[in-house]
Amino acid sequence: MKQWLIFAVKAAVSGLLIWWLLKRTDLAAVLQGLDQISAGPLILALIVSLLAGCLLAVRWTVLNHVLGISLSGLRTLRLSWIGLFFNQTLPSTIGGDVVRVWFVYRSGVPVDRAASSILMDRLCAAAALILIVAVSLPASSAIIADPTARWSLPILVGLGGGAFAVLYAFGGEWGVFLDRWLATRFIVVLARDLRRLTRSKTKLIAVVVAALLIHMTSVFAVWLIGWAVAVEISLLHCLIFVPPVLLVSMIPISVAGWGVREGAMVVAFGFVGVPEANALIVSLILGVILVVVGAPGGLLWLAEGPSARQGFGLANDQKGGGSQSHDAS
Repeated sequence: MKQWLIFAVKAAVSGLLIWWLLKRTDLAAVLQGLDQISAGPLILALIVSLLAGCLLAVRWTVLNHVLGISLSGLRTLRLSWIGLFFNQTLPSTIGGDVVRVWFVYRSGVPVDRAASSILMDRLCAAAALILIVAVSLPASSAIIADPTARWSLPILVGLGGGAFAVLYAFGGEWGVFLDRWLATRFIVVLARDLRRLTRSKTKLIAVVVAALLIHMTSVFAVWLIGWAVAVEISLLHCLIFVPPVLLVSMIPISVAGWGVREGAMVVAFGFVGVPEANALIVSLILGVILVVVGAPGGLLWLAEGPSARQGFGLANDQKGGGSQSHDAS
């Protein structure tokens, strides 16, 4: 009941935000943009987004090696796409991260290690976005005229960087205090895993490069979508404004970022004179592409067999590690 209530609230947020944006936007202009879609750039945007899914698996594979989790590259790719399916194509009370934890657990990995692996993956994605936004701050400050909006990005970077610094500190002497209680012990586990990653320079570079490339595919996809619907958005402006949009849409207050992403996109590209209707249609098409990209994960999920369709609660596999044969795929 609690899960359904949370999902209902997120769905309401997404619905209200999209309704509000459509209400204040010239719908005729949106429909006209849909009539002018060029297939070539749109197909390229889809291909680029598919590449991001592969890079996600690469990033997660490296993290698993750091954490001592043995999953084959093919298995990691399959689970990454299943996660995309639950996150983007089939938004539900069961998130893609929960599904990935479940399958890794069924491969014989302790549940706390499986959860740490997925959360580390999420943290690396957020850290890469914060890094891109931080590097582009001089350019964004020169473009954004509104003082409140101009200072919001440095504040966002500062809060994000500070959160990572605190988490890193919990991996050392600070974590001794939190390690005393079961409720906060996992924070210490996560912090120590973060320190383990930073000590492995080669793997850290690989994770950072993969994370940056994933976000660059999103930047390039938005630019291609703008080209497809004849919206004048430069690649430089996409590089400056798409990462903050992605960072904001990671806030878990909506279903798969719908509504939040569209609102942030409208505001961001409004600073460079892109009409609201044009920015909205670009964001909506990006959302549809993400849904399409995640769709193959549904087939992979069904191919996992009946046990994968019965649910993902730990009670379904009381012996634990009963599906180690999955890792051989």
